[in-house]
Parts: sequence; C-alpha cells; structure tokens
Amino acid sequence: MCDKLVNIGSTQNNESFNRTVASKNPKSHFYGGSESTAFRVASAVAQRNDGAGFISKVYENLLLSPGENTARYIEKENRKREYHRQQKQSIKYKKRRRELKCTMTQQVSTSEIKEGATYQPAVDLEPSDMLTEEIPSQLQPPTSSAHIVQEAKNTFLYFDLETTGLGTESSIVELACVYKDNIFHRVVCHP
Repeated sequence: MCDKLVNIGSTQNNESFNRTVASKNPKSHFYGGSESTAFRVASAVAQRNDGAGFISKVYENLLLSPGENTARYIEKENRKREYHRQQKQSIKYKKRRRELKCTMTQQVSTSEIKEGATYQPAVDLEPSDMLTEEIPSQLQPPTSSAHIVQEAKNTFLYFDLETTGLGTESSIVELACVYKDNIFHRVVCHP
C-alpha cells in the first residue's frame, strides 16, 4: 500500500485513499476514544488493497459465514471496481481526460488575465507592511528642470495599476511606479 501512496507525481491516489478512510471513519463522529478508529482505518486499507473481498476475509477470521447478501455485495463491488479499472485504461477515457485538463487550463488562464495575480505567493488584499492612504483629489503639477529632462531621455519609468475589473465602471485600487531606485506604491481607499 505504501508504494501506491508514495508516488509524488500525482496526489490522486492519496486523495482517493483519504475519501475511503473518511467514508469509514468520518470526521463528524469521534471514534478516537476507542479502538474503533484503528479498525475503521484498517478496513479502509484492506478495501484499498483487496477490494470489497476483505469483508469475507474478516468474516472468516471471526469464524463467521458470510451471508448470501454479503457475497452478492462483494461480487457487485468487485465487478464495479474491475469495470472502472478497465475504463481508466481505455484510450477514449485518457483522451477525454486530456481534453478536460486543457479546458480547465484555458479557463484558469482566462480567469488570471481577467482577475490579475490572485493565486501567486505573497498576494494579499492588504499586506501589513503597506501603508494605506487616500490619494488627494488635486495633484501638484510636475516641475520641470533641464536636469530631469536630460535624465528622462536615458531612463524608463514603469507604472502599474490594479483595478476592480475591466469595465468602464471599475475603480483603481492600487498604484505602483518604479523609477531607477525609487519605488512608489499605494493602496487606494474609496469612500
């Protein structure tokens, strides 16, 4: 079982096993005060390794005879497990899965373009190290001097706006500007 769960390339096996454990040992109930939790997790491991056939093995160890209903249930679950295993190996299933993955990637990319960087590390609505201040309604006109004009020919000013959307009713929520070593960054508060 450990070999199946150790695969770092995909977490699907781990998630599938977690669902199996949760079906036997739900978090909404407290089974940790008794040996029940250990038996429930052990049954999830047995189900993962042996399929539904583990039930008859438990009955045999308890010197019980699995009933007719139990035998039918085990047979039905094993057929279902084998059917799903064969389906997942088919070319049609793999193509459809690839199509869905491409569609999801396109949707995520479109959302990122519309919304901006929302899922990157260190993205926050109001980071604690930033000062929030309101931009005054009237700004002072820039003063020009020959020195600044001469410098401007050889340098670049990088400017960025963050808005609440792409429509004409959108508001500016953040301003940022970089000029050489000088950085200007403000979050805009709207009344």
